[in-house]
Amino acid sequence: MSKTFEIGEQFEKFLEENVFLKEDYDLIHRTNTYEQNKNRYAEETMRPDLKFRDKKSGAEFYVEAKYRSRFNNEDMVEVLSQNQFVRFMQMQKEESPIVIVIGCGGKPYNPETISLIPLDELKYLKIYKSVIRKYEIPEIPLRKLDIDIKSKHNESVPPRIVKEQARRPEGQINQVNKEDVVPPKKSGNKALTMFAFLIAFILGGWFISNITNNSNQEIESQVKKQISSYYKLLEGGSVDVLDQFVYDHIERWYSKINISFEDVKKDFIRYRTKYPDSKANVKWETFQMEEIAEGRYRVQYQLDYSIKFNKTGNIKQYDLLITAIWGDDLKIRSMYEEKI
Repeated sequence: MSKTFEIGEQFEKFLEENVFLKEDYDLIHRTNTYEQNKNRYAEETMRPDLKFRDKKSGAEFYVEAKYRSRFNNEDMVEVLSQNQFVRFMQMQKEESPIVIVIGCGGKPYNPETISLIPLDELKYLKIYKSVIRKYEIPEIPLRKLDIDIKSKHNESVPPRIVKEQARRPEGQINQVNKEDVVPPKKSGNKALTMFAFLIAFILGGWFISNITNNSNQEIESQVKKQISSYYKLLEGGSVDVLDQFVYDHIERWYSKINISFEDVKKDFIRYRTKYPDSKANVKWETFQMEEIAEGRYRVQYQLDYSIKFNKTGNIKQYDLLITAIWGDDLKIRSMYEEKI
């Protein structure tokens, strides 16, 4: 068996036996194992790893399990592939909410930390350690919890559980030898069953957001119009009206992060000098928009894009996936692209 599959199955088993306990949750779906798929691949494997039903509320949700032994040199880990993200977002719209459970450090059968991130809160495919820690589940022994969750249409506070225990020092996740790992005690599992409360909040927010979808259609229509106007601006090269589309401070602008509008403007001018001609065609059938915080919307769509080089006159075409954050003032907070 592939080492990657073995690690994944070990972590999924840990979640079943220690987090989503059978006395609290019914197991509805479990992805096929490596050996099962080796004989005959099942399409169900494209779904998240596990699906549970809360025995008290009857609410159903998917769990995508991700174990990471360490962070990279930038203190980041990749959470989902681009294909997974697009597929899961569509599934969540049509079926049940999806949460990503990330185990870090230790071993897959006994990770050092566990974090739960609702799919709606996932802004990037690769995320920093500091982001993961915001969603960290309390360590054992459990002291006191402060559950601070607000619905999407109130002031945005990421679902998280805040510990009174001291945080670990920053740095690489400690590696644990197998002989040093002590399996979690049954009594300690009470701490992890606090997931039930967190899940209840997350599910509640998801159902409420579905009810309010109609009220979001108007802002979606406005964002689409603004996107069309933005690409007309890009094609025309009129930098004077760029401030109608871009916010004063940009969290991410393609490969750059935390830059000012003036920096974006300079970048825009340099780009137009190098590529004086461009054509953009948004594939609107791929358009997706989700409110990730009050007044903030994550937008994703595929784009057919072509540019003409200034010096050679050569034309190059690209198939791109655009991910952007728009505000309710119809200005960009973040934008980047990935080649498809």
